[in-house]
Amino acid sequence: MLTSKEKLLTKRFILSREREEGGFSFAATTPPTLEDTYYAVRSLDMLGTMEICASTSSYISQIEADRLSGLRQTYRLLYLLRRLGISPKAESGIRPLNKQRLQDIYYHILTQELLGKKPQLSESEFKFLQTQNGRLGTVSEVCKYVIIMRKLGIPFDKSRYAEWIRKSQWYDGGFGFYPETTSFLDNVYWALRALHALGSKPSRMEECERFIMQCRAKNGGFGRQSTTIPSVEYTYYAISSLNIIKRMNQSMQE
Repeated sequence: MLTSKEKLLTKRFILSREREEGGFSFAATTPPTLEDTYYAVRSLDMLGTMEICASTSSYISQIEADRLSGLRQTYRLLYLLRRLGISPKAESGIRPLNKQRLQDIYYHILTQELLGKKPQLSESEFKFLQTQNGRLGTVSEVCKYVIIMRKLGIPFDKSRYAEWIRKSQWYDGGFGFYPETTSFLDNVYWALRALHALGSKPSRMEECERFIMQCRAKNGGFGRQSTTIPSVEYTYYAISSLNIIKRMNQSMQE
């Protein structure tokens, strides 16, 4: 877990990516993006602070929802609007899009929850979910499927998915896209989310936490691996993953 000093350094790293014109970016020389702003706000929230500039709120409020490329973007914008208390009028452009992939259904359900609505799927979307039953693609796809099925209350073989994800843990403690593949921090995040939703945990919890911490750079940010440059996105994956491990450890002690 992060110490108080490490959390402060990580917070400073995230805030160093906030642009003067508002929003957060990958690097000091790149423009702000909705993605990096979302990851930054979520991370700062988990660190117990929300010290963002007024220009960032302005940047978010000016994003036109009807020009976004998909449901993932729509969900992220809606989350930011709600979390930062930006005028509901800015949400007026958010509209439902076609849900043709597992990822689209996943973000549709999350968006509906943010709006305080019960998730509803069409007959064709339910049929699509049936085609995914038993399919094992990558840990991120499996995680989305698991969360969808749980939120919709649809029965599925939880033990099979939990066992497959546990087998995706590599020798270094991290997780690959699927069993016997190289570990990346984003895969760790999706694997832990899925295992937690399934009431399970990694086979080697301490090694998993060690892998996450090895991805941490001296400036407090986290990279995809120990040898890659840190970014706001992977810092979010790291903080989220450490929080999940903490909850897993607490449930084991109860």
